[in-house]
Amino acid sequence: MFQRIQSVFLILAILISFAVFFFPLATFSVVGHTFDIFITGVKNLDADSPLDFKINMIFHLVIWIVIIIAIIATLFLYKNRLLQMKLNRFILMLNIIFIVLVFMFTDNIKKQFVKTLTIDYESVEVTFGTATIIPLVVLVLIFLAGKFIKKDEMLVRSADRLR
Repeated sequence: MFQRIQSVFLILAILISFAVFFFPLATFSVVGHTFDIFITGVKNLDADSPLDFKINMIFHLVIWIVIIIAIIATLFLYKNRLLQMKLNRFILMLNIIFIVLVFMFTDNIKKQFVKTLTIDYESVEVTFGTATIIPLVVLVLIFLAGKFIKKDEMLVRSADRLR
């Protein structure tokens, strides 16, 4: 199981996936106040800030947890390569959805700041954090694992034809 290269890619994807919980998705600078958006919620970096808001990140959190669980399941389904390939495609799709949601969500938050505080759109600075890059790395690792799973399946099928 762990001697296959796709298992190494899947294990790396699992380990890197957990890093999303420790790094911010984005940092907003609004009227001199700074907010970090994590997958678990908002952290106000300025203790004396009069701006206080709550952002519901539960949908993003659920999608990311499903991705992690699916990667773990894919790792342990090494005997059923066809199911592994299907699950791999599902993970890729979910990961792309997650990435798109993060970018849409940060744009919506920026628009909310502009609307609520009646400030200029350019005065809200958004800096994407490390946790925004992590899903892209996981996407590449899952893609590579899928290629090697398919390669394994083709090898087994060619060996079956020789018998």
